[in-house]
Amino acid sequence: MMNLFLPLLLAPAIQQDLFIQPPSEVVSPGRVMQHIEYDDAFSTGYELDSQGRKLGMRSKNGTKLDLGAFVPGGESAGLGLSANGRVVGWAEDLVQGVQVRRPFFFDDQPGQETNGLQLIDLPQATEGWATGIATFGSTAAGTMRRADGLLQAWSVDLWPVVSQAVPLSTPDGWESEAFAMRQDDTASATLVGGLVRSPSGREFAAVWGGPDGGLMILPIPGTSKARLTGLSGSKFSWDMACGYFLDSAGIEQGFALELNDPVNSFVVLPTLGGSWTRPTCISNQSVWGASEDAQGRSRAFEFTLDGQAMEDLNDRANTPPAVELTQVTSSGFGFLNSYDVEENGANFGAYSRRVIMNAWPLDSGAPTNLRFSFSGANPSLVEPAAQGSLIAFVFGLSPGSTSVLGIPGLFLDIAQPQIVALGLTDSKGGFVHTLQVPAGAAGLKVLLQAVVPEHSLTTSVHTVTFQ
Repeated sequence: MMNLFLPLLLAPAIQQDLFIQPPSEVVSPGRVMQHIEYDDAFSTGYELDSQGRKLGMRSKNGTKLDLGAFVPGGESAGLGLSANGRVVGWAEDLVQGVQVRRPFFFDDQPGQETNGLQLIDLPQATEGWATGIATFGSTAAGTMRRADGLLQAWSVDLWPVVSQAVPLSTPDGWESEAFAMRQDDTASATLVGGLVRSPSGREFAAVWGGPDGGLMILPIPGTSKARLTGLSGSKFSWDMACGYFLDSAGIEQGFALELNDPVNSFVVLPTLGGSWTRPTCISNQSVWGASEDAQGRSRAFEFTLDGQAMEDLNDRANTPPAVELTQVTSSGFGFLNSYDVEENGANFGAYSRRVIMNAWPLDSGAPTNLRFSFSGANPSLVEPAAQGSLIAFVFGLSPGSTSVLGIPGLFLDIAQPQIVALGLTDSKGGFVHTLQVPAGAAGLKVLLQAVVPEHSLTTSVHTVTFQ
């Protein structure tokens, strides 16, 4: 039997289950601010031209579209993205002879193709930007600079037509900024997260649309610069939030909390060995963002809320040594994160998929189906590079650390693994193998894992007990 594995006595088990899309699909150079997949795969952000100017873009199933600006040759950037490819952000416009950033809504859905780039009307200002849009709903949010020079958070209704932006509740003489926005559909509440700033300059983390529907200033410790940067809101569970604040030494510390009980649920996030952590997004299970490691580098992280575990996502990604994931910029369906990437000193944007496996049914003396797939709401959107790759299902009876031969740094989390099936991934990047389970396996606990050597990937361990 083919042997892909080498047992190790002392080695960390490093699960590499994040598939970073091929370099040809990376925004180069530039940033991916958000990636989302539902019926289609969309990304938004910006690219940099040869003069370093920002060019807003939206990608649909790998085909990029230049969003343009309100003035010829102006800069722009996409910052927020809905599941059907609508984009918000900022684009330069000419106002009284001066180029300023103004918020836009981009819509090219069927029947709306002529709308294109639309200006969001700011009743109290000319300069501003939109930072978030509903996943399936009808609102967006952002920040504007009023005529008095103060910053003001706002929200806007986008359907059936784009209305005027409405300022969000802010104490008199204070400033406010919007960094995060969630509305999963028109039946769920709109949540906007950000900060309010006192006349003395102190910043407080804030959320609009909380339990009372208005402004809630969160009781965050620290000296200043407390801000809310991520929301996990939905019609099922809207109350998780993340952000960061400055501690007494002036160092950024990340936090997570529940909005309905911010004091008792407050958690300060650890670092990756350095001094600071800056969360950017959150789900009901995890927090993501950037954190400093022991070498002083910015690294993309995931912090699991249940397990209280902090992970450097570079340890889980199939990236070459010269490529580093420096920050998670957004999270989406099925562990579809977007990232800031550094390669030999140059900055790029990227996104990932997670590889997963399962086994069902679990009846002894009967067939079971072992399945491998790339995560995502639409499995037909898996990159072509994932097709025709060798996949091996392995099993064992106890956890351990076993190296995959020929792939430095790739480990299985099973002691003495044995191959139970080999095959090639199909056009959707998946593989299914039907296995006859012996009748004597009843009550036996088995550890299952899949490995894709070509892409330096392993799934997490799937532990089953046959009935």
